[in-house]
Amino acid sequence: MRLSNEEIGEFFRDVRKARSLKLKDLANKQVTLAQLSKFERGETVLSFDRLLSVIDRLNMTFEEFSYMANAYQQPTFHEFYDKAIKAAQFQNVNALQNMLDIELAKNNPNFTDKINQIYIRNFQGKLSDDDKKFVINYLMAVDNWTFYELLLFNDTLSKLKIDAVDTLAKEMISRTNFYKDIYQNKKLFLTILINVYRFMIKHDERVKALFYQRVVEENISEGFTIEKIVFDFIKQIFLFSFADTQTKKEELKLKMQEIVTTYEKLDFPAISKRLREELNELEI
Repeated sequence: MRLSNEEIGEFFRDVRKARSLKLKDLANKQVTLAQLSKFERGETVLSFDRLLSVIDRLNMTFEEFSYMANAYQQPTFHEFYDKAIKAAQFQNVNALQNMLDIELAKNNPNFTDKINQIYIRNFQGKLSDDDKKFVINYLMAVDNWTFYELLLFNDTLSKLKIDAVDTLAKEMISRTNFYKDIYQNKKLFLTILINVYRFMIKHDERVKALFYQRVVEENISEGFTIEKIVFDFIKQIFLFSFADTQTKKEELKLKMQEIVTTYEKLDFPAISKRLREELNELEI
């Protein structure tokens, strides 16, 4: 559930007072004292650039402000998503169906309710063509992708057609610049790029795969160790998939087997599980 204008203003006032600041301390060239007063009373909203300027004068980062706002009122979506993904991981078919029934029974379902239904059907493996069209149209309509849009794309991309994935991935690259410096967004952004890279390899799209390989290389950096390990492994899969001789394929598969065994011996279960799954999909 999103905070109302009144709740946002009240939250902002609480943060300001907790930091012993007066409205006049926060007013600047972009936001007047009168605008701030109306904002705190919930009578108006601030544009994003104006809000950022005020948050900066609170001596807070946008991430810190957002984190506090989430704690002020936990978004319903995160609770819903956590519940759904746990049910999917434990293959709790009844729990997923119960969640879907609740969403379908809502009177006058809104946009969020529709997305919730799509998430559940996706976890059930029952994503319809209409669902896919809805996801594509929604993502194409959003100018700046936040974590919400990134998550939606990542969870559904494997069910979409090649051209749709390619188009959406390229849109993602241009529409996440504003939020990409937020760590969790950058991490998911890289994960999606790697997943798209793997998706193109699976579909024998060599040129498209090379494009996404370059994009990952341009964006990956220190601090994303797991993503780097997975990416390096998938680059081996690329070489395997497009190798021109049987001997070369056998050599590459043996090399990948050694990599997986190494991580299993080092007791990195999450990484070794992902790499083992990738390895088991390969056929010589």
